[in-house]
Amino acid sequence: MNVFHRLINYIESRWGNPRLSWWRTVWINLRCLPLRQAIGLPVRIYGRVCLANLDGCIQLPNKAKLRIGRNGAGYVSAAPGRIAICDGGVWKVGANIGISQGVSILIHCNAVFEMGDYSTIGDSAKVICYHHIKVGRHCDLTWESQTMDFNSHLTENIIEGHRDWRLLLDWQPYNSNARYAPSSKNNCSLKLSA
Repeated sequence: MNVFHRLINYIESRWGNPRLSWWRTVWINLRCLPLRQAIGLPVRIYGRVCLANLDGCIQLPNKAKLRIGRNGAGYVSAAPGRIAICDGGVWKVGANIGISQGVSILIHCNAVFEMGDYSTIGDSAKVICYHHIKVGRHCDLTWESQTMDFNSHLTENIIEGHRDWRLLLDWQPYNSNARYAPSSKNNCSLKLSA
């Protein structure tokens, strides 16, 4: 009976822990890191993660580790994670970052996504970065959350006083002294101006 319980405990301990995906681990390190740093395989991918686009780069401090797909509650996510770092996109990572299972990260062209030391992203969360997102030290983006720096919802043009709905395309950081004004770039957006 003791051997049977040990066997069951072993199976249960391995059931929810995804295995290291060697091919994806080697691929993301060689594509996104300088060769000298990539040799140590500081970015490790566990389980099902789709590497959709790796034209950008990952910036890691020396001797830092980035674990993708290993944190979290230990259950196997129904959907695979997805990582896309478009051309010119930068993912700046602090020391000891944990990315859970099923997390989708999209960093658009020339966008910057920064994560401070000891930060984590929970199971099935989404990060969509069009311009710049900065997550501080010891922060947790919880499971099934969405973090975006772009609001693609319709917005009312309140300056002209009529119900002309437009997309908010030119997002600027929040300023408490700012008022909404039409963008000078095009007629399809609003942006914050001082």
